[in-house]
Amino acid sequence: MRIYRSGKLRKGRRSIAGQIYLVTTRSRNKMPWFSDMNIGQLIVSELKRSDKLGYTCTYAFVVMPNHLHWLFELKHGQTLSQIVATVKGRSAFRISRRFSHVSNVWQAGFQDRALRSIESVEGAAEYVVNNPVRAGLVNRASDYPL
Repeated sequence: MRIYRSGKLRKGRRSIAGQIYLVTTRSRNKMPWFSDMNIGQLIVSELKRSDKLGYTCTYAFVVMPNHLHWLFELKHGQTLSQIVATVKGRSAFRISRRFSHVSNVWQAGFQDRALRSIESVEGAAEYVVNNPVRAGLVNRASDYPL
């Protein structure tokens, strides 16, 4: 049994407004909940909500069957941890309300990487967008709906 130490993931984490972050978070026990298009769309709507509220500016994302990659610029008003917790919490609430068979949606914690140059941002965006192709889910990134 693998024990996750989400506290170690927070060590050294900084929240800097204007900083671009690549965040990865997984479903609990790597369950493929997000392969259901309706569930995936609920997650996407929460990413868009964060942008609309002015907390983030999303550059790229992909909702894979058991994880999320999200590339965004952190805006003023919330910390990185607060943003991710809000997206995960609201999406989990909405998913469990609508799909009673789905519970404990997200694994605790998340991984993040601060990107410092335009080249690294472009590389991260390419990585995010092409994740479904590398996973063998589609032949072209544009064919993946989430």
